[in-house]
Amino acid sequence: MFSLLAGAFALTAAQQPVDTTFRVRADAQVDISTYAGSIAVKTWNRNDIHIVATHSKRDHVEISGDESSVKIRSRSRYGASFSVDYEVTVPVGVSLKLGGQYTDMASEGTDGEIEAKTMQGEVRVSGGKRFVTLSSVE
Repeated sequence: MFSLLAGAFALTAAQQPVDTTFRVRADAQVDISTYAGSIAVKTWNRNDIHIVATHSKRDHVEISGDESSVKIRSRSRYGASFSVDYEVTVPVGVSLKLGGQYTDMASEGTDGEIEAKTMQGEVRVSGGKRFVTLSSVE
């Protein structure tokens, strides 16, 4: 399910939950975006990212990037994705960019920069250093 080619990776999981772990730098940038659902991020003392994504059969999750920058997106072949729930575990030093339209977001324990934006949903953050930007418009 996971392919590593010349230091870069790409993963697409169609019509099944995603549960994958792979190596990232301790200060990697992680960008997660979905139309609806939830994003929950917690930390551990490993230089790995663990992604669990639960979604409907019409949606799929795309993971791309390399050890320093990871992008996680939900897509659907029928337009906007319906709902994806992410549980992501990252190294303490990562920077996060979280985005969604109808998405609840929570991040706990990261030491990097955090940007979390949703149009309708709850945003909860514990941690973050330097720049922390949070917004929810309901």
